[in-house]
Amino acid sequence: MFDYNRAEIRPTEMSKIADIATYSNQNPSARLGIDGTTDLLRGTNQYNLGLSQQRIANVREALIRAGVSADRIETGGSALNGPSVMMSTSSAASATGESR
Repeated sequence: MFDYNRAEIRPTEMSKIADIATYSNQNPSARLGIDGTTDLLRGTNQYNLGLSQQRIANVREALIRAGVSADRIETGGSALNGPSVMMSTSSAASATGESR
């Protein structure tokens, strides 16, 4: 979803944002959780946490621009692995993004 060491969503990945927004908007009881993570082996934990938080903010804003209500989005972050978006409804549907 992101280039190495970058927080901007690749333009080629915006279709994933659109797919998640479409699903979310078709399932009004769905809540989204965004957990952003980065590379464990490179950079300091503090740097990676900051990058993770920037990525989370960018995914959140992209989802809001795609029509997802901000109050349905929860965020978290750590300095490990890759970003994911989790969706929950009464049927427990979920989707995950790819890491770096």
